[in-house]
Amino acid sequence: MNNSAQHSKAEKIEAFFRIEHGFLKINFSDNGVGFNIDSISHGMGLENIKNRVRLIKGELEFSSMIGNGVNYKITIPVDKKFE
Repeated sequence: MNNSAQHSKAEKIEAFFRIEHGFLKINFSDNGVGFNIDSISHGMGLENIKNRVRLIKGELEFSSMIGNGVNYKITIPVDKKFE
């Protein structure tokens, strides 16, 4: 959320959370300026997101295009008692 607030020039930011089959699934998106995935410099913000997700044994997928914002899909294993 911090990256979107600081860099994206987004007018709208959305985050959806759900627990499904032992996983917390987070879908986060903004309608900001976006970026070209193939030519991004791996700044601290994106690396921090990757490292934090990896630290808790999660998976991260993201997509973005210039002018079309960004979408992150994060999947994190959770204890069955939270289902």
